[in-house]
Amino acid sequence: MKPYQCDLCSKSFGYKGDLTKHMSSHTGDKPYSCYICGTSFARNFYVKRHIETVHEKKTGWNQEAQIVK
Repeated sequence: MKPYQCDLCSKSFGYKGDLTKHMSSHTGDKPYSCYICGTSFARNFYVKRHIETVHEKKTGWNQEAQIVK
């Protein structure tokens, strides 16, 4: 049984935090930003992936990603 259910789409979650993250898919909230170009993302992981695939790939730059929230 997954006790936390989204009021907008009825998707259920086992953890309240997962429901909270899911809600950004409905609200469009993107609190995490790339410190290099300013592009915003809904999840911290997406920023890290963006930096690795866009900035590190283009420049060969490889440093620990700094996340701005």
